[in-house]
Amino acid sequence: MIAAAVLLPFGLVLGNATFFEMQSRQMHHSWFRLVGWITLNWLSWALLTPPIAWLQAEFPIERKRWWSVPVHILAALILSLAKLSASVWTMQVIEPFWPIQPHVTFIQNLRDNVIQGIPRDIIVYGVILAVLTCVEYSRQIRDREVKSAQLEGLLSEAQVVSLRTQLQPHFLFNTLNGAVALVRENENESATKMLIGLSDMLRYSLETAEQQEVTLDQELEFLSMYLKVEGMRFPDRLTITESIDPAVHCALVPSVLLQPLVENSIRHGIACRVGKGQIWISAHIVGSRLSLVVSDDGVGLPANWSLSNSEGIGLANTRDRLSRLYGVEQSFDVSPRAGGGVDVRISLPYHREPMR
Repeated sequence: MIAAAVLLPFGLVLGNATFFEMQSRQMHHSWFRLVGWITLNWLSWALLTPPIAWLQAEFPIERKRWWSVPVHILAALILSLAKLSASVWTMQVIEPFWPIQPHVTFIQNLRDNVIQGIPRDIIVYGVILAVLTCVEYSRQIRDREVKSAQLEGLLSEAQVVSLRTQLQPHFLFNTLNGAVALVRENENESATKMLIGLSDMLRYSLETAEQQEVTLDQELEFLSMYLKVEGMRFPDRLTITESIDPAVHCALVPSVLLQPLVENSIRHGIACRVGKGQIWISAHIVGSRLSLVVSDDGVGLPANWSLSNSEGIGLANTRDRLSRLYGVEQSFDVSPRAGGGVDVRISLPYHREPMR
């Protein structure tokens, strides 16, 4: 419809210009036939625009896809010949240049118009392709801007959720009470370390507040700060085991990704069981993907629990961020662990540069 709306006035203007030029040369053609044929000839490009748009989507002109160029050249030749054949056929029917132009056969007319018609139509094909490419690039830029704005909002929400789970009143009071108890027992160094740990976590959260992705090393550093504080609160109940492939330390992951998952394991798994608990954190390359797993041997998932019905803000936010960042290229799964507890498995594209 848009193509027709653009081409209709263009065809009318060009048809009238051709008609009056011929009138000035004493070539008295029928206005209705001549202008109608030229306008119809240009409107035929509106019918060819959808296949050109499909070709542009399937074979975009990009540096990494140089082979799209010969595909479009071949398509331009085929569509130009088809369009030229239709144009000559309508010329045979409408006879826009009657009575001056003598009547010739379709083959003769097609042969006479091929030399001039195909180069012109290939240029028109290129113009339409260029316009469609510009429109597509503009749409992609708008989509990236919208996606970036959404991700920034989700990142801020994740930071707020993380800080809230870390500094909920009971957690803050327990940590401060633990520090006071250590001071009373003359363990000032341990109390100082606990308070410094809280300060480091806050500082790190503020420094990375605007970053959508950080290296896995940075994420593990932040997690280590959190676990040091939790380890002081549960010195005899919490064991952390890490299995990190050396090759993934520089991989990029969403910031504040692991801490909410470990927090869930501690609050809903380890803290609810009797005796010691253990959490396993692993990161490995599987093919071209980064596999992250957080497991615990806590009390496990409630009966009839499912991720889609989970009311946990941390899990829902993590799932939403992963989906928006990586689309169908990511997976996020929460399931019962063999032997008791919970497994949280994340699979992401392995990359060391920001994804576009």
